[in-house]
Amino acid sequence: LERHKKSEVGTQKSEVGSQKSEVGTRKSEVGSRKSEVRSRNSEVRSRKSEVRSRNSEVRSRKSEVRSGPPRPS
Repeated sequence: LERHKKSEVGTQKSEVGSQKSEVGTRKSEVGSRKSEVRSRNSEVRSRKSEVRSRNSEVRSRKSEVRSGPPRPS
C-alpha cells in the first residue's frame, strides 16, 4: 500500500510539473503577443507622424497657391 501511495504522489507531482510548464509556455506566448502589439503601436505612431507631415506639406502648398499666381490645373 505504501508503495502504491508513493507512486500516486509521483504521478501527481509530474502532472503538476507539466501544468507548470504549460503555464510557462502560455506566459511566453502572452509576452510575444505583447511585444507584437508594441511593435504594431510604434508602426501606427510612425504612420500617424507621416500623415501629419504630409498634411502640413499639403497645407503649405495650398497657402502657396493662394498667395502665388493662379496655376493652370
